[in-house]
Amino acid sequence: MFCDEEGLLNGKERNWRASQLRYWYMKAIEDQLTPDWRDWCNIVGDAVFVIEKTEKNLKVMEEILDS
Repeated sequence: MFCDEEGLLNGKERNWRASQLRYWYMKAIEDQLTPDWRDWCNIVGDAVFVIEKTEKNLKVMEEILDS
């Protein structure tokens, strides 16, 4: 999934869509992450979000995209 916030010409530095996608993906697995995982959610610029294609990851991504 490619998230291009700059292409929207909104003048914002933070890529909101990519940051939200990363947040919700990490939120689903937060018990496996370090306590400061939220510090790693903000994305600046363009982003490509790549994850392994498993049934579990597909379900997580579908839930994110449907929200």
